[in-house]
Amino acid sequence: MCGIAALFGDGVGREALAHMLRVAARRGPEGRGERAVAGGLLGHTALQFVDPRHNLQPWAAPDGSCITWNGEIYNWRALAERYRLPARNDTQALLLGLYARGPAFIAELDGQFAFVAQLASGAAGPCTLVARDRWGICPLVFGYTPETFLALGSTPETLQAAGVSTVKSVPAGMWGWLYGTQLALQPFYRLPWNTPTVQRAVDPREVRRFALQRVHSRIPEQPRELFTTLGGIDSQFVTASVARALGGAFGGAITVVPWAAGAEHSDLSDARQTLALLQSEGIAVQHHVAVLDPEFVAQNLDRLIKLLGPDLFHLLCGLAEDLVAATAQQHGGRVIMTAGGPDEAGRSYDRWTFL
Repeated sequence: MCGIAALFGDGVGREALAHMLRVAARRGPEGRGERAVAGGLLGHTALQFVDPRHNLQPWAAPDGSCITWNGEIYNWRALAERYRLPARNDTQALLLGLYARGPAFIAELDGQFAFVAQLASGAAGPCTLVARDRWGICPLVFGYTPETFLALGSTPETLQAAGVSTVKSVPAGMWGWLYGTQLALQPFYRLPWNTPTVQRAVDPREVRRFALQRVHSRIPEQPRELFTTLGGIDSQFVTASVARALGGAFGGAITVVPWAAGAEHSDLSDARQTLALLQSEGIAVQHHVAVLDPEFVAQNLDRLIKLLGPDLFHLLCGLAEDLVAATAQQHGGRVIMTAGGPDEAGRSYDRWTFL
């Protein structure tokens, strides 16, 4: 997770960008960078785990193209090889691929991302491109300051630090060009409609092969920094797949349980069955049980209500996700592989795209 910020318009100043980056620092406490581009400013706050010594942002290519972004591209090596991109990490592959292939490159990305990229061009001058991944995993919002500058960033709070009062979200699966300070968006991905009359039977083995490939492609180069969640059937599959692929040599699995006597009737019993099954295969997994107690709720509820609104479903998910992140950080983790169930994935997409 990183923080991004950008301002566009005649006369934009670094002071406003500095205010935005101070707020964005909670998403990226390890580093901060900013760079002037044609017609604006790009900023970034870093939480680095992919090639951290050579992945500082905003990153500029030799031709002057520049990007600030948040996320991870899982198939960047394959794309770099396919299009002969001289990239050593996903940041470089993303920008160089956008320059070489244009917006069509976005549909080829396997990953989660939100970016603002300015591409060097010919006689027409530089052009600025923005996009958000097809599931809306990485946040990207925009709005206008009192000076009518266009502001983009990871969170509403980042924009509000520059004086933006009305914040809009770039919907999931969208990309767009920037024309001056106007953003023209269009979809690169839409959820397919499911028509009952054209449903086909799917071999469960095919589903399993596909799911395993997706999990394995997301295992980082430093697996000791990787943590998984463990509770429902989907996260049990993810944890077991990671454990078998690595022989248990990763950061461990985290199960969130409620306080009070009901904890034994939570996901914990199912988690323990999965761990016992892995143990019978000779695979030992570090298991961390995190208790969602009143103290943690009291410390985080006001902030989450401000971020997510009063929707109880979103607040419960947010509290659990925050507790997972805090537990992983406590044990030296930098990457969390989780598996939101179909209800969560569906509601997230509906929230950002249709409402």
